Amino acid sequence: MPARLKGKAYMKPDCDAAAVDAAEAQAWDWAASFDLLPQFDFPGFQRAGYLKVIPNGYVVRKKTFPVIAHWTIWLYAYDDYYDEHVNWSGTQWQEESHPLTRALADLQERTLKHMSTAWRTRFTTHLDALFSASKAETALRHQCGDLESYLNLRSYTVGMLPVLDLAEYSLGRELPLAVTRLPAYQKALFNIANQVAWTNDLLDHKRDTRNNDPSNLVLILARATDDLSAAKCTTQTMITGQAEEYAAASTELLDRCRAQDIETVHACLDLYNQWPQAYLNWHEARTSRYTPS
Repeated sequence: MPARLKGKAYMKPDCDAAAVDAAEAQAWDWAASFDLLPQFDFPGFQRAGYLKVIPNGYVVRKKTFPVIAHWTIWLYAYDDYYDEHVNWSGTQWQEESHPLTRALADLQERTLKHMSTAWRTRFTTHLDALFSASKAETALRHQCGDLESYLNLRSYTVGMLPVLDLAEYSLGRELPLAVTRLPAYQKALFNIANQVAWTNDLLDHKRDTRNNDPSNLVLILARATDDLSAAKCTTQTMITGQAEEYAAASTELLDRCRAQDIETVHACLDLYNQWPQAYLNWHEARTSRYTPS
């Protein structure tokens, strides 16, 4: 098992640090049991300290947080698989023997049985959308795509939709189906996903340039204007706009839900809203996965 990152600078002050440490230690053992560790860049992931970030977006409970930590590692491994297989030509990672497939089956069995049919449908739909978008993005890797196509894919490939769904699992209660069907709810989810995705692009555009990967919002905007500085400003403005839209969508959602649902809706919205700033703090603290040990 890799040595654990000991710093707690990225967790909320009221977070149960001991529970996070215990979940993190167990998570590496879980990943090793499925042979995920040799397959992917886990030293970089561990240096990043991302398991110290995720408590910001969830309620840390001993019963559920370890599973959420495992989902976080799995999503990282999935993303890393596609990063490393840029010439992907149709080989299905879903083969039964693949580490990702075996680990995913374990996670689904442990998670889905505790949730309603409506939640399971929503969560698996978001996972399927991530898989489809990742495949499409990989096929376009190293190509100079247009802005609209990139934004449509990026909302899904950032992986935040299933991450946000797990907030309910951490809370131990679910959003009513009537709430999740509201346009304001869908808007709020994508507002958060876009903020995280575009922040990542803003902070990583130099890395993507070095790697000859033009699939980055800043670089796409810069190609159109031949002005990198202006592209960065535009990206920041777009991120701010998404934050403002999230506030409006949250207000509308709370106004339209039933009185008995307000507490759960408010709790989820608050957890969702922790992600953009937590991600930014983590990245700016230079604990990036790209920083050598």
